[in-house]
Amino acid sequence: MNSIVFCDKIPTTIHGHLVIIDGKSNMTSSDFLHSIWEQLAFPNMENCNWDAYLDWMRDLSWLQSKEVTIIVANYESFLSKDSDGTKFFVSDLEEVVFPFWENDAESVFESQDAVKEIAVYCINERKEHSELISTRDVVSAWRQTALNGQKTSHSTSQPVLRTHNGKLSLASFVFFYNREQFQSAMVNRPAMWIVGDLESGKITERFSCADNEFSNAAYERLYNIKPDNTASCGEYYRSSTYALMDIIRDEYIHNGELRSDLYREYIKRIYCTTPKEYQIFYKDLSYIEIVE
Repeated sequence: MNSIVFCDKIPTTIHGHLVIIDGKSNMTSSDFLHSIWEQLAFPNMENCNWDAYLDWMRDLSWLQSKEVTIIVANYESFLSKDSDGTKFFVSDLEEVVFPFWENDAESVFESQDAVKEIAVYCINERKEHSELISTRDVVSAWRQTALNGQKTSHSTSQPVLRTHNGKLSLASFVFFYNREQFQSAMVNRPAMWIVGDLESGKITERFSCADNEFSNAAYERLYNIKPDNTASCGEYYRSSTYALMDIIRDEYIHNGELRSDLYREYIKRIYCTTPKEYQIFYKDLSYIEIVE
């Protein structure tokens, strides 16, 4: 563990800051992970290890929410195509990241085993940061408040992104059901939808589909919502999916960049846990008019 003598940030990159520590150029965690994404860990989108990537993003996002700036040093040697250290990247997560959780000092932690060239700086500072409410908390709140106090059996969808009144927002659809429909897993199509602030998740508008339609799907039939046997609905899967939306929202709020690659993966994950007949409503509600 070494102390930092001098640290200065230069806001010149689209994803964060160049960081000068003791006269040496370094890389912010968001830049670092973006490079990992593009160059090393996931060159093949069909076979990429999303869970490993999300583990890193979740841990680093947690630290940043505690007003900590994470900086990865010696990144040039690590990102080298012929670096032996790359294959140890994910396995060294505990050695490199976990020590931050119990240390508040301005310090540098170095991997002790396989990836000795990597140093990760943990710098505490007061800074302007997002008041981002986690997607998990937004979902929980919307399930309770979507109907604004009305007591009717209903279900609220997972949130998607939608352009509303010229800005990117969160949106969910709501469908109603009775006991017979619930037992048969055959329900009506959504009858309303809600829009919320991208950062706070606060519901800003509620719409009846009778007055403001978002889908052309038919009303004259029932839709099968019986879960597919292949759907992966475990807690870890849901948590990593919510974490993915948190990353997408945070990137857009701070950098104005809509990560279409991550959003496609988010929608793919939503489809995996949504019966086929109801997937169309996610597609119709996710309407984005923003140039990526």
